[in-house]
Formats: sequence, C-alpha cells, structure tokens
Amino acid sequence: CCFCFDLRRGVIRLASAKLAAACLLLLIGAIKLIDGSDIPLINPSPGVFSIFKVIWVVLCLPFAAMGLYGASSQHEKFVYAYFFYTATMAALSAIALTVIIIKVATGALNLETLPISIPMIIISGGLQSYFAYVIRRLYLQIVMEKTRESLLPCYKPPQRTEAIAES
Repeated sequence: CCFCFDLRRGVIRLASAKLAAACLLLLIGAIKLIDGSDIPLINPSPGVFSIFKVIWVVLCLPFAAMGLYGASSQHEKFVYAYFFYTATMAALSAIALTVIIIKVATGALNLETLPISIPMIIISGGLQSYFAYVIRRLYLQIVMEKTRESLLPCYKPPQRTEAIAES
C-alpha cells in the first residue's frame, strides 16, 4: 500500500504533490526574479542550493506530469520513467548526504553554517526511497495485469441454451 491508499491512487497523489511543489517553486522564483526580493525561508543561501532548486524544478515538472498521466491511465512506460526519476533523486540524495558527512568529518564544512540539517536529508532520502519502491510496485502491477490480459484468451463461460435447460 501507499500510506493506506491503493497503489494507483497513492502514486497519483505523490505525482500531484511533486507537481504542485515544483509549480510553487517556479512561481516563487518568478516573483523573486520580477521583484528582486529575497525570501529567506525559500532561499536561505545563494549558490549551489539555488542551482539545485532550478535543476530540480526543470526535471520535476515533466517527470511528475508523466507519473500523473501514467498512473491515471495505466501506461507502464510513463510510470517507469517516473520511477527512474524518483530512484535517481533518491540516489542523488544519498550521495549528497555522504558528501556532507565527509566534509563535516574532515572539517571542511561547519554544521552551524549548513542551510539544511543532516536529519532532514536522511528523512528526505528515506521518503524518496520509499516512494520509488511504491512507484515500482505500481509499474509491476500494471505490467502483470497487461501480461495476464494478453496471455489469457477471450474466454466466455458457456451459456445455457434452451436444449440444455430442458434436459
């Protein structure tokens, strides 16, 4: 299950939430670009995290749309593309956590200057891994249903005719 929803509805909700988050970040970025104002809760430090957000929005919009379309219309290729995106983002989150831990351990980075905390990265990576697992399960479920439909012939149970009914 996906937080007590069936897989299809859960993936639709996950893709919708990612699509909404990407659109919100895109809107905030456009407002920030027009106004020139800085929103400290959204962008605590310029630089790498801002570039990461732009890349995330650019990648998230089409893949979340594919996931939403694939889950709602039961197209396994779109669901698989969304799974691949989610698994890649989970792997990148794990790599980022490893790099941050190494930099903190070597003294190249101070924990007080981090704009995001290490437990938040761990929680985010764990959730992304779980969501990738759920999306993969939906993909496998769609493939199995389509395979079952193609392997079974169009079987109609025998109907009772009047000759059989009379005897």
